[in-house]
Amino acid sequence: MYVLLLLALCLLALTLTAESGYSSQLMRAALNGDPDAQYQLGWCYYHGEGVLRDLREAVRWYSLAADQGHVDAQCDLGWCYFKGEGVPEDEVEAARWWRISARRGNPYAQFNLGWCHDNGFGVLQSKTEACKWYRESAAKGNANAQCNLGYCYFLGEGVNQDLAQAVRSRPRARPGTRRSAGGSWPRSRAIPTPCTIWGFATTTASELNRISAKLPAGTGWRLKAAPRPRFPIPAAA
Repeated sequence: MYVLLLLALCLLALTLTAESGYSSQLMRAALNGDPDAQYQLGWCYYHGEGVLRDLREAVRWYSLAADQGHVDAQCDLGWCYFKGEGVPEDEVEAARWWRISARRGNPYAQFNLGWCHDNGFGVLQSKTEACKWYRESAAKGNANAQCNLGYCYFLGEGVNQDLAQAVRSRPRARPGTRRSAGGSWPRSRAIPTPCTIWGFATTTASELNRISAKLPAGTGWRLKAAPRPRFPIPAAA
């Protein structure tokens, strides 16, 4: 009975390791300079998948992959600097890595960079730049960016106020919802923007006046910067 239990535990450990993507082949590929393997290894250390969680090791491997142009590693490295995980907290460095990744099309980095500009974290505050990056990310299906873009149109921050556009910008999936393995967002009831919550869906002058009179001071629906969703990573070949 003891032998069977030991074999079952060993099999479970091997299964969990395989599912996590961590393997000796992955480590070998990372040591040989493969940026995909370096990123995957960093991901394993960050989440404690198949290895003991070690944020410093995660940052080390993310950095190696990021220096080779891996956009996901650049995005995740920015998050580590933003939160001070494995490295001293540094908003400027976080924004720098998010900008590098955002310029190469990463929607999560684009959203986080927009949020930095929105609030002046690590960069000069600029509502115009914030709206620009929210729009880039929203066009790729990022629900958080869609929500914040709608908020920009709602208040006219960085863009001309346009309530109809604010309603059209509402998320088509819940913020934070995980994508399927194929990369598409699951169907979900749209998250209401401030426009739909308050019933403001026209762009007439009288409607705009009604908004300014009725909207409570400090009303806000912006979503904060967030890490990339924790998608399963493929095991190294």
